[in-house]
Parts: sequence; structure tokens; C-alpha cells
Amino acid sequence: MRKELIQLENILDLLQKAVVIFRQSPHIDDASVQEILSTVEEVNAAVYGCNRLSAFPFHERPDNFRSLYEQWLENFSVELQYRKSLGNKIDYEFHILLSHVAATSEDELIAEAVASLDKIRQLSPMMYEHIKSIHNIFRHLWGSLDLEMNDTDLINSRVHTMKCHLEDFCWLYNNLADYRSKRVLYGILRFWLTFDYDYKSSLKENNFDEYYDFDLLNCSPEECLVDLGAYNGDSVLSFIHNWGTYKRIYCYEMTPSSMKEMQNNLQGFDNIIYRQVAVGNTNGSIFMKNFAGNISSNAVTAEGNIEIPMVTLDSDISEPITFIKMDIEGSELEAMKGAEGHIRGQKPKLAVCSYHNNCHIFEIPKLMREYNPQYKLYMRYYGSMDNVMLSEFVTFAIP
Repeated sequence: MRKELIQLENILDLLQKAVVIFRQSPHIDDASVQEILSTVEEVNAAVYGCNRLSAFPFHERPDNFRSLYEQWLENFSVELQYRKSLGNKIDYEFHILLSHVAATSEDELIAEAVASLDKIRQLSPMMYEHIKSIHNIFRHLWGSLDLEMNDTDLINSRVHTMKCHLEDFCWLYNNLADYRSKRVLYGILRFWLTFDYDYKSSLKENNFDEYYDFDLLNCSPEECLVDLGAYNGDSVLSFIHNWGTYKRIYCYEMTPSSMKEMQNNLQGFDNIIYRQVAVGNTNGSIFMKNFAGNISSNAVTAEGNIEIPMVTLDSDISEPITFIKMDIEGSELEAMKGAEGHIRGQKPKLAVCSYHNNCHIFEIPKLMREYNPQYKLYMRYYGSMDNVMLSEFVTFAIP
């Protein structure tokens, strides 16, 4: 980081000397203009990761060339001063990444990501086929992918989200409460553009069980836990293993076979309430669809083959709640809206999966803060080393 700043300062010094020469010269010949343009492109590539800035017309020679150049140089100087003010490598890298996204067109960002994935295809065809296959199974979440068919819907969606929501990503980064969380966010956005699986794997939380980070959570014997998407009881068993005692646990699971397995796995534990319903923002009914032939991925849809009841947590639970965990295949935002009363009133700890939709990564924490501005926000990544998808990251809201 420091070496890069010194190099950029040296470049700035040379370019500022060029301004003095411009001001003293009544005429700048075409060869000089081309040399200047080439230098500016090189600097932009080093600073912003692209060959141009929208404020500088590279492919023409306008009458106000000198003033445009000086304005560009001032922008470069301001950018350099801002980077010097950043206190550490994580802040620096996040700013560079978002500067690159801001200064580069959507089409060029897509081309970059496609080139990164194509490199994997050339070096490891089996890995590429696995990546393509697993993402197409879950295309209903993020989009389809097939370079041979020029299908880059997955990449297009990610890039579009980044370009349209730069301010939201900046807001989230600035509101995350620790640098482990900030690094997770940076790693997610970096992966969207690079498919860098080694870096993604380095983000994995290895110290604590999924959802139950001792550095974030303080659970007591009076805990009233609500597990939305309780599946076969694995996360409830993990909670009991980590904390031992509790007041009550509510398990919401809409798939009958998973409910039966969960009840068998949790047999012998007291004060567990089982609710075989979907959870959302209204009371009524909804349809369940089995995606990918995997019951853990079952989701609610407007259309499906099984009609099931749906409830809100505000209407379904009357007692105070102290902890809500959610992993419900994309219905997390609606379930939070249906628990607004509990969240505003009791300020429970929240552990919510925020990866089922590209925009959930910032929409979920923004809703958390809307309901309780005092919440501290954290992110953790739990994806396994061999998981080629970017999933299993959780947003925590801690009162």
C-alpha cells in the first residue's frame, strides 16, 4: 500500500511539471497531445484500473485541451490525497475496487469477469464445468451461466448490482462494526468480478459454528430462539451444543420430511415448539417449490405444487424473542417485515442469510438498521472450501 502511494506521488509530481510547460507554450503539437493522452491512460489504468475517465475525451482533441487536462490532474491529486488518508490495507483495497467499478463501464466489467472465468475454463475444464453446473442448478437465485452459449446472465446481474448500488455498498462497508466483516464484504465483491476462489476460501470463519460467533453473541439461559429454516434441526443442535441452556426454541420448517427428521433429531430436548409453516409478511397461504431436487433448497413461490400456510412472526409468537436466525431461501426480507413488531420492540439478536439475492447483501442490513438504528452490523462467511458458489454468508445485527 505504501509503495503504491509513493509511486503515485512521483507520477503526480511529473504530471504537475507538465502543466507548467503547457501554460508556457502557445501551441501543443499533435505528437505531444498523443503522448499526453497515452500517459493519462497509463495513469488511469494504474489508479482506477481502467484506461479512461468519463471526464476526459481521449479519442478527440478538444479546443479546451489544457483546461480538461488540468481538471483531470486535479481529480488525480484529490484521489491520491484521499487514498493517503485511508488508514489500512482493507480500507485501501475496498476503495480501489469501488473506484474501479465507478470508472469502468458495465460492459467492460462484464468482459473482465468473463475473462477471469474463461481463464479457469482454459486451465481447469473440470472445475469450470462444475462451476457452470452448480450455478445453473440455482439459476433462480442469481442467474444462469454458460460461456459456450454466450450466457453470462449470472455475471451481468452481479455487475449491474454493483454499478447501480455503489452508494449502498459504501454505506454497508462504513456501517460494518469490525474489519473481519469489512473484509468479507470486500471479498464478495472482488469474487463477483474475478472468480478468485483462493481469496474467497480465505474468508471462511473457522473459529466458531455457523451463526454462533462467540465474539458477537452473548446467549443466556433465558434465550428465546426462533429458527426460521430449521431444516433437520442441525442449527438448533449447534446452538444447544454451544450454549447448553435456553428458555424456549421455535423451529419453523415447511418441508414435511425435514420436519419429521428434525423432530427425531431433537427428541428428548424440552421446550421446543415445531411449526410446519412458511414465514413471511402476511398471514395466509403460499406455494412451496422444490428447487434442484434438494429439500434444503425448497422455497416459497407464487406458484408451486404444494400449498402451505404462511404466518408472520408478529402474529404467531406472543412472547418476547431474544434471537432470530433466518435461512429461508430468499424470503428473509419478507420474514423480517413480518417480525417488525418483535424486532423494534424487543431488539433481538439477528443472524440472517443475505446471499439468496444479489441485493439482499445491503437490503437486509438496511432494514435491520431501519428497525433499530442502534444495531451493530457484522458479516461472516461460512462457505466450505470446495463450494464454488459464493453463498453461506450471514449478516448479524447485535443490539
